Amino acid sequence: MRKIPIFAYHRVHNDEDVTIPMDLGRVNLSVFQRQIDYLAQAGVRVVTHPEIADWLYEGREPEGRCVMLD
Repeated sequence: MRKIPIFAYHRVHNDEDVTIPMDLGRVNLSVFQRQIDYLAQAGVRVVTHPEIADWLYEGREPEGRCVMLD
């Protein structure tokens, strides 16, 4: 089975929120939006946990380019 990238976001926060420097689990809302827009423009589909589980249990691979957001 091919690999599916998983983008893990611990928190998406407003751009003006004060956060801890170098907190790698957080992302500004504007950065998150740019990332999602890029994926959409590149034709990458976001898939869910249940879809991935179905593919694993059924032994087939998802169609096209996809990622999972977690």
